[in-house]
Amino acid sequence: MLDGNLQEFANAPLLTLKCPDHAAGRVQDCLSENDNRADFRFMWDCDHLYIGVEITDDDFDFSAETAGELWLGDSVQLAVDTFQQGFSGGGNPQDPAQWYFANVHELGWGFANELPADWRWSPTAQAGDPFMNFAVTRVQQDVGGGVVTYEIALPLALLSLGSAADVQGVNFTLLVNDSDEEGRTAWMELTPGLGETKDASYFGTLVFRRQ
Repeated sequence: MLDGNLQEFANAPLLTLKCPDHAAGRVQDCLSENDNRADFRFMWDCDHLYIGVEITDDDFDFSAETAGELWLGDSVQLAVDTFQQGFSGGGNPQDPAQWYFANVHELGWGFANELPADWRWSPTAQAGDPFMNFAVTRVQQDVGGGVVTYEIALPLALLSLGSAADVQGVNFTLLVNDSDEEGRTAWMELTPGLGETKDASYFGTLVFRRQ
């Protein structure tokens, strides 16, 4: 059951993005861990990749008007290069809003008009896919700040994968957008290749391993 409680992820491997270590964009807006920190944990079974995310931010901004514009506000993005071919994206290099991946799955979760929302930018832009299966909780600690958790059940079929038992690993990266009521000015990224340009050759590898 997806409820935004990440207790079942307690023993899963932890991957942390934090300011300033993973900052990109206007990095002066991401100077300390108190500005923004994101803890990711992953689990899997034969049919799903499960992702637990806990984000601590001193000033959340969920002002994106549509799901397709989630990246303009505080949100999470995942890109998966299933076939590990490192394809670059396309679009107008002068307009980041028109950048896209040709052969990489790019997904996002956040809030649009203050309501939980998700979006798939590529290979086909749309909302309401099977990856809509997620839950969000928000705990406000200070004015504008606090903690947001995302609990996501991502069908492997959506990523063009069969059973996880047959998959050794996929190339991927993670990104956490940070908006302090000025639009996205900075972000945290696991690797380059998603936030500023679209280039999967920079991605790391997510390995499906039994414990």
